[in-house]
Amino acid sequence: MTDVYTDCYKKFPEIPIAARSASSATIESLPTTGGSAAHAASSVPPGIGEAYVPMDECLARCVIDFSGRPFLVWRGLNDLAHKRLSDAEKTQDMSSSFRFGLAREFFQGFANEARCNLHIELLYGDEPHHVVEALFKAFAKAMDVSCQRDPRIAGELPSTKGKL
Repeated sequence: MTDVYTDCYKKFPEIPIAARSASSATIESLPTTGGSAAHAASSVPPGIGEAYVPMDECLARCVIDFSGRPFLVWRGLNDLAHKRLSDAEKTQDMSSSFRFGLAREFFQGFANEARCNLHIELLYGDEPHHVVEALFKAFAKAMDVSCQRDPRIAGELPSTKGKL
């Protein structure tokens, strides 16, 4: 994988500092280090975040809820998980040769470590580079939104139950 996917995850300012600052973070280590950091981020845990990201012919959606219950919903990508790439697609760039099955493992690892509900969906699109980039950007933006504080409930847990 190229650094563009790990960089989009680490660049957003509201994502916990431990997840962003790990200099040795790789695509393989981010689910564990980033998920653990998100879970232990602060005394006021992250809430719910949602993002849609278009990328040319693709549209990806990510919704994340730091509820303390790990669960991954993975939609619209099963056909791509076992797609046979042509030689031209394999040499286009690193993201084109990335196996979508590995993306599912990445997001499952993150959901488990962060103890969050994570919904990832490809609404439409089929060009490998665009799909992978849209997925990771939607994830990063949803993370960013989930970590922002709502001034209307300052100092309160972002929960209707009063606890997480």
